[in-house]
Amino acid sequence: MNPVVDQIQPDGSYYFPSATTRINPVFSSLFESVAGGQSNYNALQLGLTGQPIKSLQLQLYYTWSKTMSDADNTTNSQSSNGSSYQVNPYDIRYDYGISSYNIGQMLSGNVLYNFPFKANRLVSGYEISLIPSIHSGPPYSADIGYDRSNLGSPTLPER
Repeated sequence: MNPVVDQIQPDGSYYFPSATTRINPVFSSLFESVAGGQSNYNALQLGLTGQPIKSLQLQLYYTWSKTMSDADNTTNSQSSNGSSYQVNPYDIRYDYGISSYNIGQMLSGNVLYNFPFKANRLVSGYEISLIPSIHSGPPYSADIGYDRSNLGSPTLPER
């Protein structure tokens, strides 16, 4: 943080020219941590349960969801799918979009089978279970690897 002095264009967008001074010319760049942000989660969840025979139980669940946020990465270690820096340090709303941890679809279930060994006390009550799960992956955000918008640090990757 310590971007160059911005210029607001006629269309309202910000422009950070490379040949102007920084907000604080004594420093080249500063790191800033701010606690704040906005996020939301919306989902459709469906479930199906059944017991086709007495010793077998089945459950199947499907979730279709979307997670949106403007601050889901706070450090570089969390930003495997996105950048931990803002697009515009003056307005974090530009970063609002699909979260880097969004899993859009998930299908999971479980199967429980009770073995019919009622006569033998040694193996009576044994059961076997299976919990399969399959889901879509998180979104991908490519970084270009340098400070193209001139926000003030050679370590700021850009999207």
